[in-house]
Amino acid sequence: MKAFRTRFPPTFGRKTDLNLRRIVEAAAAAGILQETKTKACDLKIDKVESAIQSLPGMPTQNKRAIAYIKEWRLVRNLLAHFALKRFPNHDAYLFMTKSAEDFREAMNVEPEPHVLMTAVLECKSLSAALSEVVGLEKWLSYAAAELVKAFAGGVKIADIGH
Repeated sequence: MKAFRTRFPPTFGRKTDLNLRRIVEAAAAAGILQETKTKACDLKIDKVESAIQSLPGMPTQNKRAIAYIKEWRLVRNLLAHFALKRFPNHDAYLFMTKSAEDFREAMNVEPEPHVLMTAVLECKSLSAALSEVVGLEKWLSYAAAELVKAFAGGVKIADIGH
């Protein structure tokens, strides 16, 4: 079995969650995001993403970028939580897990004791996805810094162009 080698760091995707949380917590602290029973700092990551998309003045292209981050979370989760094996005679990877929680979330049924959850990705698709997510992480790092600074300065909309 060949090792999976990539130019992407082992912390891949973690900056994304960090920066998403920075934005939502800064918006809540500035009174822009109305907290419900669940405080902004306690939101699950999918709720954090949705909260950011709903911020007043959030430009459509930024909403799309957050939606794209949501889509690519699957790839990040595959890399972080699934065992990985390269097909020896094909340019593809097999991802495997026995996580009952992941199985229930993806399949909406209880897993049987002998069943693995699997996914197959072509190497080219995986590489393209990783490149895309790295670009989104760079954009999000910039956007988070600008939004946190703007919210702290009293700006009440999420359009960092204003």
